[in-house]
Amino acid sequence: MTAFRSHSRSGQDVVLWRALRQTPPGRYVDVGSPDPNRHSISMAFYQRGWEGIALTDDPEVAERHALVRPRDVVVTAPGRQADGDFPDLAAIIDERGWHGDDIHFLSVEAGVRPATVLRSIGLTRYRPWFLVLAAGPSPGPGPDEEWDSLVEKAGYRPALFDGLFRFYVAEEHCDEALGTVSYPAGPSDDFMGWDLWSALERLEAAQSELVELRRQAAHWRSSASHRWADALARTASLDLTRQKLEEVTAEYTRMAALHHDRYYEAADLRAQLDLVLHSRLWRLTEPLRRGRRSISIRWPWPKR
Repeated sequence: MTAFRSHSRSGQDVVLWRALRQTPPGRYVDVGSPDPNRHSISMAFYQRGWEGIALTDDPEVAERHALVRPRDVVVTAPGRQADGDFPDLAAIIDERGWHGDDIHFLSVEAGVRPATVLRSIGLTRYRPWFLVLAAGPSPGPGPDEEWDSLVEKAGYRPALFDGLFRFYVAEEHCDEALGTVSYPAGPSDDFMGWDLWSALERLEAAQSELVELRRQAAHWRSSASHRWADALARTASLDLTRQKLEEVTAEYTRMAALHHDRYYEAADLRAQLDLVLHSRLWRLTEPLRRGRRSISIRWPWPKR
């Protein structure tokens, strides 16, 4: 079975889950939680299908809570320390349509006067099974004797002080639940605290990211190899083309040199011919050459 994932500071949700794990998804009232996820007593229950009412004096927390936990009713309560400014919890519960339904726990975080919350909800009309109230650092008398007397008069019995919160159980549920919430979260509860499981989630995300980075690196390595092979092939082709060009250039140079030699040979022969044609001997022998041409012309063709 998967270990219970605690979102609270020191296992307060684990203690409640120990008592409520057999209960169908129910309801809660969460007052003053600094975050809808971390250090929240109710988040683990919300993840299991529960729903509730959340009160906060921080608009940013309220906005984040509404985004993360849309099934909850979120109420922004400025000036929550004063009784006159604190919203009427009983009226909010009525608007939610919970009249006559069980509220399984009421949690009040540090910084909120528990007496103000208890008066606002009215413990005789709405009776949460469990009260989880932020207390002082000493296990002695509570920081406000007034709220001690309020819970006692309303019929709640103290069950646990874990150093941060005091747990109370409604008298009508003491027989089956008082013992289960009388000791803090421990190894027998099979749970993981926030720090551990959030670290494991970050580790898992980092491992997934590493796998993806390795996949991308392999892809780019393969792509680079193909590009390198293509570049080598192109280089080889370029070298062959360069070699052919060098051969053609050498042949052109050879033919140009031969043309140069033939040109000057022809010029030399032309010069020599000009000397012959303009020589005195050539002029003196002109009649003889003409006579030979005449004889050649008059000479009868042989008969067949």
